[in-house]
Amino acid sequence: MKKLFVFILPVIIFSCVVKKENFDAVRKIPTQKYTPPGTVWLRDNLFLDETEVSNFSYQEFLYWLKRESPALYTKMLPDTNCWTHSDVGNADKLISTYHTRYAYREYPVVGISYEQAIEFCNWRSDRVNEFLYLKSLNRKHGSDSSKHYGEIAPKKVKYRLPTKQEWEYAAAAGLDFCNFPMGYESLTYYNVPVNNTLEYHNYFIKDFKSIDKACDKLIEVNCPTVRVYSGKCNRYGLDQIMGNVSEMVSDSLVKGLNYSTPLFSLERTESAKGAYTITSLTYSYILDHKYKKPEPWIGFRCICEVY
Repeated sequence: MKKLFVFILPVIIFSCVVKKENFDAVRKIPTQKYTPPGTVWLRDNLFLDETEVSNFSYQEFLYWLKRESPALYTKMLPDTNCWTHSDVGNADKLISTYHTRYAYREYPVVGISYEQAIEFCNWRSDRVNEFLYLKSLNRKHGSDSSKHYGEIAPKKVKYRLPTKQEWEYAAAAGLDFCNFPMGYESLTYYNVPVNNTLEYHNYFIKDFKSIDKACDKLIEVNCPTVRVYSGKCNRYGLDQIMGNVSEMVSDSLVKGLNYSTPLFSLERTESAKGAYTITSLTYSYILDHKYKKPEPWIGFRCICEVY
């Protein structure tokens, strides 16, 4: 598989000179009374998902569409064949099971197009605004036509993909960039990498086994992703912000590492005469990549504006 986000160390050093943002070192209490479930306060009126959007959350979206908008439902189905782009040995099994099996409900949804991620954000905005409106009327959610209330509900929240700057702010977690270019004070937790990067995958889950609770039996799946709540969250309470799957942000960009990209590596360059040099390669949260197509190592998380 093509490895992304591998950059020469001088890029990081140069960025220390040109990067001017001052990230908050101390968290303040948000002024908004309402905190969207599953999010952490970022700054101002912005709340970011604690985790990457899971298979379960995306299946809720598909279930609603299948009932209310069958034509759109078909367009929003994940590209399950994306697993053929991966280097895992059992891609065929993941194609048929990853998005629908109970065992993977807490794993990040992948194989999603940029347009599908935006549509999910719009749908989520409508459903939460609808819920808040019905709650204000003391009406039970789902008792009447959800379409009707979704159209007339006041816009209290708006979910969308974070901007590049918002994502970097979240990944920095208030730490100085030059000393902590990956947004963590320590990259290990109990001697295990804090995020699911190539190091974590090779060291900890190369022979991954998972309990299939629906069938109550052990299945060998060699799944490269992990549960969205796994690892160690950063200082802002965000899980897998720098690993597991890379994440789509606005302007068709992709941020963060994934299970197939390393935190650190060495590159050997050899001349025609046999002389060689070893260059240290590393990664930081300010680097990004252009989104091209659905991949098994790209997911997303939402940011929420509360009005």
